Amino acid sequence: EVLAGLPQDQQTFLLSTAILVRLNGELCRAVTGREDSQLLLEQFEHDNLFLTLIPSSRSWYQFHPLFRELLTQRLQRTVPASQLLDLHRRAAQWFESSGLIDEAISHALAAQEYEQAARNLLAVGITRILNGEADTILSICRALPAAWSESRPDLLALQAWAIMALAPFDQVEPYVKKLEAAVAAMPEGSPDRPARALAGQLAAIRATAAFNLSDVERSIEQAGVALELLPEDERVVRSVVMLDLADALLSQGQMEPARQRYLET
Repeated sequence: EVLAGLPQDQQTFLLSTAILVRLNGELCRAVTGREDSQLLLEQFEHDNLFLTLIPSSRSWYQFHPLFRELLTQRLQRTVPASQLLDLHRRAAQWFESSGLIDEAISHALAAQEYEQAARNLLAVGITRILNGEADTILSICRALPAAWSESRPDLLALQAWAIMALAPFDQVEPYVKKLEAAVAAMPEGSPDRPARALAGQLAAIRATAAFNLSDVERSIEQAGVALELLPEDERVVRSVVMLDLADALLSQGQMEPARQRYLET
């Protein structure tokens, strides 16, 4: 009843923004193209149209969950699939440009913009894994089309790190095999930075898995390879490898080399 009592242009605005869990004027302008988006949000809030300011936020709004569910169902019934994809695409671009990576990934997946989703995921993936969000990273990886993601060695590496963070180190092997194939396909002695970084990632994963499977000698060997190949600005992965190397050296009683690696880490 509330929706039917609104002018058509306002109904269209509400339907278009139903894809958003939270919304503000700038985001709505990017998604709908309406310059008066902020005024509309303020009007809807003033008129009690199931839109409220998020507590502790000065500019973000949210729909009442039931109202958003109604809008979403109506949107899916009345809007062509291509238009729905475009709404998500616009939202993904706005969130990415605003540095809001989680929402950028979510909307990129909904828009079937897999390259954009992967780019954002890779930008934060390792850090998120070390912060205890390995399950979330794996879930996002698995939301990508398998045939597409398996052609991306960088995503395979990210999944391997996530699996290792969850402790079943022996389950990393399938990802290592695929990474090995990707590295083997690179020109021998390739000076290309991405190629060297990929080979470094592979060695880093081998080093971490080997140490946790009590193969200390292999862990030390692969850690050395990884630190030689990984770019200096790959600080997070390099730190993980140096910590593995320090632990491995300590387990062999090499106290001074281990101390140096701990300091570097």
